[in-house]
Amino acid sequence: MTPNHISEYNEKSLHAQLKAIYSTSTSQTEAAVDGWIVDVLDGDLCIEIQTGNLSAIKHKLEKLLENHRVLLVIPIARDRTFIRLSREGEVIPRGPVIKHHKPLEMFNHLIHIPHLLGNPNLIIDLVLIREEVVWQEDDKGSWRRKGWIIADRRLVEIINRIRINNLHDLLSILQAVPLAEFTNQDLAESLNCNLKLAGRISYTFRKAGVFEDIGKKGRYRLMQVADEYYPLSPFSS
Repeated sequence: MTPNHISEYNEKSLHAQLKAIYSTSTSQTEAAVDGWIVDVLDGDLCIEIQTGNLSAIKHKLEKLLENHRVLLVIPIARDRTFIRLSREGEVIPRGPVIKHHKPLEMFNHLIHIPHLLGNPNLIIDLVLIREEVVWQEDDKGSWRRKGWIIADRRLVEIINRIRINNLHDLLSILQAVPLAEFTNQDLAESLNCNLKLAGRISYTFRKAGVFEDIGKKGRYRLMQVADEYYPLSPFSS
């Protein structure tokens, strides 16, 4: 096993299912490219499916994008159902627990690679899904889960796929903000999201050169869309 290989033994079902969906009869899985192992190699297109933190593959993406086109697949669970198993693997009966997420939550991932978002070799697929998350009791999991581990993540259904080819496409994910100048508070209110996510969205776009700092509004950062992007942005409608 090479240092840049992620063992399929530890691969969650969600990752394996998406890898199968993005594979074709002529593509290769777990293919070696410039010393890295990519999930799928389809001709000259490297397909990377990332169900976790993008910081884990930031350096890998930087190197691959120097010479290759890369399709980065980011699944976001619009609907997520939790299943709990005992130590023996038996389902613990309880009412369904369902959480709903928004496409904007992709910025929880993109905040780790804002400097790559303008790279012409990078394509992103935002895949909205329904998934099941399996928790198993073993007393070794995160303290936040009180000793439960995430044993598996399973794809139930793909609801939609949104292809993002460039920064203009990424900007179109947002809804219109009725202000030419705005703060994170304005973003949060307009996008109907919490302030933490609004801050991650603005940080990502500022580092990518789409938003510009123009001063302060009271004690808050004041921003605007850069001239290059404003005419084609939802902010101009």
